[in-house]
Amino acid sequence: MKNKRRVSEKTLLSFVAFGGTIGGGFAMLLFKHKTSKRSYLLKFMGIVLFQTLLLYVLFYTQQ
Repeated sequence: MKNKRRVSEKTLLSFVAFGGTIGGGFAMLLFKHKTSKRSYLLKFMGIVLFQTLLLYVLFYTQQ
């Protein structure tokens, strides 16, 4: 669109996976970007779930 380059879904999910979960979620809602694409949302939520479980394991299972 308008001769601009597009950011691939793989790149967006990579940023989310490497620590941009909160910012990616807010940007997705703010700009209404990728909010209707079911496959992207499932991958996004999968990353969120994995990161949540990882944080739980790191902080609450060490005694």
